[in-house]
Amino acid sequence: MASSASNLSSSPSSTGASGASRDSVPRSEDLLSPGGEDRPARGQGGNALHQHHVGTEGAERSGKEALDRWVERLHAGIDRLAGAAAPRLQRLQDGVSATRSTLRRQAHLVREDGEEWAESLRCTVREHPVTAVALAAAVGLLLGRLNR
Repeated sequence: MASSASNLSSSPSSTGASGASRDSVPRSEDLLSPGGEDRPARGQGGNALHQHHVGTEGAERSGKEALDRWVERLHAGIDRLAGAAAPRLQRLQDGVSATRSTLRRQAHLVREDGEEWAESLRCTVREHPVTAVALAAAVGLLLGRLNR
């Protein structure tokens, strides 16, 4: 863009390195204007920079529209995925909830069984204290020999 602006502002009488005048070299305005005229006729769209700007706006607009269409398709795909995942997620949540309930019940049963076993052991020790002490000593000796 900067080189085309410098070509537009140069005087036609200036010469290049080869000594030829600038008029013999096509300017960017000449390349963009219809029919290869030096300048577009008055009322036919202004200068080449304006035409380039209008073309760029059109490209930007079509690029934005393409991006908008892509974003819309992306949103639609995400919505489809969410719709497909929702029932599976619900089943997973239901399964986790059922498992949690089962584990709570099992923990409660184990706790109750442990309490019952401890109470039963206490009753046995109260009823037969000598046997309980002799049994405890035997178990202690056995564990001591296994650890050596």
